[in-house]
Amino acid sequence: MTSQMSTTDWQSGKEFAETNLYMLEHEIACDVTFRVGAEQTTVRAHKFMLISRSHVFSVMMCGPMAEPGEIEIPDVDAGIFRLFLRFLYTNDNTVKSNSVMHVLYLAKKYNTVNLQHQCLRFLNTSMTPENVCVILEQAKVFDEKPLYEKAMEFINENGTSVLKSPGFLDLSRESVLDVVKSDDLVIDEEDVFHAVNTWAERQCQKQGTAVTPEAKRQALGLVVKHVRFTSLSQEFVVKTVDSSGVLTLPEQLGIFHHYIITKDFVQNHGKMTRKRKLCIDLKLQMRQR
Repeated sequence: MTSQMSTTDWQSGKEFAETNLYMLEHEIACDVTFRVGAEQTTVRAHKFMLISRSHVFSVMMCGPMAEPGEIEIPDVDAGIFRLFLRFLYTNDNTVKSNSVMHVLYLAKKYNTVNLQHQCLRFLNTSMTPENVCVILEQAKVFDEKPLYEKAMEFINENGTSVLKSPGFLDLSRESVLDVVKSDDLVIDEEDVFHAVNTWAERQCQKQGTAVTPEAKRQALGLVVKHVRFTSLSQEFVVKTVDSSGVLTLPEQLGIFHHYIITKDFVQNHGKMTRKRKLCIDLKLQMRQR
């Protein structure tokens, strides 16, 4: 391919980034070969460019532990790796919502700080109810606290649509706990219960276990303690919560005890405002379990 390109003037009038990209895409004078992804796709590049842009690549190719021959990159597919190389050659970050997390992973892995910043800016301005749970989870994996806080803020403001999204079902239990225990979550408590109950069922299915009340309760762990059961109507508790089996009998009695106390309070003192906050009596009941 190099000989075929030698008769074509692709340099004149072009910017540095343009000629770099042309050499990459047409494999002109490439001197390093990568085997990328599970399919071991061949991707060729230039040591000079990689070494000049990444200290990690510099160590891989120039240091005493330099890797001889072809370099394997098994943890991303070839398309994502080519997007990453495009940035190294041109500073052009063309990532989209379906690729940004993978590109951010490579930017972290090869310590390309500018690309990390571009990916994080993209994520901060591109949150939707459909992708925010993925962003929340990955922000925790990458230890990106500002991004995590931004995702939590978005979830709090859009609680109903987020908890009904497919992405919620793929959250880790730790992240589900962070969401459900938030006092700033704007959502009806019935929707909270439906979401965590469905999430627990999905966890059972993922683990290949029968969807039983015991299995769901084990999957939920501390999450169940942060559902505001006392904000639910008595009818919903009887018809929906009880039939789900996620609460023990003492916990159910604790909820109805709260209803009785609240009714007496209203009769004697007037209207009682309920907030997204656990009833202390119910919390104590659960701790004793």
